[in-house]
Amino acid sequence: MRLRNAMASTVLLLGGVIAATGAGVLSSPSASATPTCGVIVTTAVPHGKHALTVTAYGGNGGAGGGAASASNSPGGTGGGVSAKFKHLVPGTTVKYEVGCGGANAPSGSGVVGVNNAGGAGFDNGGNGGVGYYCAGLNGSLGCAGASGSDGSGGGGGGSTGLQVGVTTEFVAGGGGGGGEAMCAGSNGGNGGNSGTTAPNGATGGTGGGSGESGGGGGATGTPAANGGGGGGANTGVSFGDSAAGGGGGGGSKPGGGGNGGGTDCQAAGGGGGAADWTATGAKRVRYHSNTAGNGVQGSITLRFT
Repeated sequence: MRLRNAMASTVLLLGGVIAATGAGVLSSPSASATPTCGVIVTTAVPHGKHALTVTAYGGNGGAGGGAASASNSPGGTGGGVSAKFKHLVPGTTVKYEVGCGGANAPSGSGVVGVNNAGGAGFDNGGNGGVGYYCAGLNGSLGCAGASGSDGSGGGGGGSTGLQVGVTTEFVAGGGGGGGEAMCAGSNGGNGGNSGTTAPNGATGGTGGGSGESGGGGGATGTPAANGGGGGGANTGVSFGDSAAGGGGGGGSKPGGGGNGGGTDCQAAGGGGGAADWTATGAKRVRYHSNTAGNGVQGSITLRFT
């Protein structure tokens, strides 16, 4: 999509739809209340414009699952970036992709399903691990009854990023997914937030009840890396019901996946949040956070001047 020049205008890039406020005239005049995430959108620097101001947010991590009436653990929030980029050449291609939120894992009183996908985006969030149940242990012989997959950690959020020409200008990282809990009264670790200590991501929370540790948060660095996958449940012969870790957020440096549970009923760690990043030369840079909420997708707002 190309922008037809007018006076300085604010351009809202919401997934696959471009809307405008002010005097700008666009080739796609309609707006969408729900931006499309995980889709690459291409536009161009308008004629007569040489600067671009951006505010963007990465997707949030999904909630961790809970089996046997255990509660869900929250996903981390995606990071946010505000910056201004100058000395742009009119007609130069601009590409961006909004990060999707990670999947929210199910919970219930018995064996539950798996919903662990990391959010798509400029960099994808990591998938949450998959839990495991065992109907009864028989010493070193393993399960005496039925066994199999049981729930999952939440998916990590996808990052939101933008390129001008072939140069990546910024990445707003995704939040980590929550860890799974397998037994009543225990909670999985919370997903780590992206960009908590600007611009680095936070380590995921530790599972309750002396549970497993969370995945490490991403440290800022060279962009383009997908989030780490959550640790799978330990399915050894003597571990019983075993929880799975949350997926790490996608970003310039990804969050690591949370560790899976090691012993019976031990809750799993949450995924780490990813790091935010801006290119050298960016002006008025600020780092902040997406709106709280499990699996909330990211967004992006651009203004050409």
